[in-house]
Amino acid sequence: MNFHLPTAQIFVPDGLDTEAALRRTTHMGIGAHHDDLEIMAIDGILRCFGQAEQWFCGVVVTDGRGSPRAGLYAHTTDEQMRQIRIQEQKKAAVIGEYTAQVFLDYPSKIVKTAGSQEPVTDLAQILALARPQIVYTHNLADKHDTHVGVALKVIQAIRSLPQNDRPRKLYGCEVWRDLDWLVDSDKVVFDVSAAENVQAALVGVFDSQISGGKRYDLATMGRRRANATYHASHATDESTGAVFAMDLTPLIEDDSTDITAFVLTHSLGQFDRRDHFTRAAKAIANRRDAMSEEQPQVEQPQPDAPRAQGPQLSQNAFAEELTRLGRNFSELIREALQSPQLQEARRELATGAQAVIEEVNEVIVKARESQVTQEVAQRAAATVEEIKTAPVTETIKSGLLNALRSVNEELNEIIARMEENAQAQVKDPEAETPDEPGQSP
Repeated sequence: MNFHLPTAQIFVPDGLDTEAALRRTTHMGIGAHHDDLEIMAIDGILRCFGQAEQWFCGVVVTDGRGSPRAGLYAHTTDEQMRQIRIQEQKKAAVIGEYTAQVFLDYPSKIVKTAGSQEPVTDLAQILALARPQIVYTHNLADKHDTHVGVALKVIQAIRSLPQNDRPRKLYGCEVWRDLDWLVDSDKVVFDVSAAENVQAALVGVFDSQISGGKRYDLATMGRRRANATYHASHATDESTGAVFAMDLTPLIEDDSTDITAFVLTHSLGQFDRRDHFTRAAKAIANRRDAMSEEQPQVEQPQPDAPRAQGPQLSQNAFAEELTRLGRNFSELIREALQSPQLQEARRELATGAQAVIEEVNEVIVKARESQVTQEVAQRAAATVEEIKTAPVTETIKSGLLNALRSVNEELNEIIARMEENAQAQVKDPEAETPDEPGQSP
């Protein structure tokens, strides 16, 4: 295959011819970094592990030069780290029995650049030859920019293929953000209870990352166990490990589907899902019926002429009406997000904000360098010193001290009088003051 970078390579663990190894692919994982596949695409790896008719192919898009490092790897150069991570990924490919492991070796900045087409072309070549049935990549709500960049380029590459050559399913999986926030109707749940020893080995082989300060091995296995337990609140655990994914298949079935609107629809999924509105409607209707049964039946006087009654919604009709309103609301959101006016307003706002920021920065720089600003600061400092030593300041201090002395003398006089009164009352009990109201005689 003719990749854009001469450093790109394909590793086949069992030594089969490269083209033949790619053609037997059934499941493919396309990740940004070395170890992303073992974290997010474990469903595909386990489905193919030890199977003669199913094979997993891994693709790593970036070169791994910029990873953090500590401990044993603290003083490695970027090129040394690149080579170390390639070797670690090859070890994972051997442990997981991959059919092939592809390294495209792009810098992250290329992947994050929207207009760069080289990674898209390389991915399209791989997909066209391998023709996997299922592809796993990063989810579009991932918090890592490079991960989102890879997911977008995967979608572009698949859309460049004829419909018959495209994968049957495309899943966006968890790495740098859990997907437990998705509503259950939008959430794809993979049961990854099997072969926990293999799973641990696959993640644990990336020692440069783990010893380098990130315990991906513990965090990954812990998240899978947490997903399995917290997925269903009213049922016992059905698995010991689970991975959540976002189904991105609609984006490769219809090229006109807007990616941003698609992600927002998932984020606002509760407004656009029939089951949620149906459940809400049934709950409201059941509560309404229960309240009507609880209220005492009071016989009302019959009017002379019967009043016209409006149409009464049955429980099913009530649910259908709420569902219809929810769909209409979601459609309005989609139209607003996709409207040219909104896109133009966003561009104008961004351009205007950037211009204002640049002007403010220029003013700040000029103000800092200005002779006037420096003179004002010097004058302010001099004024403070003058105030501290001014006769007026000393006069104010003296005045405050004299006032405090006067108050102290008055307090002393009051205390002296109170003591004299107390002594007089002890000598002449009949001279006590009258009782106050509310006191006992």
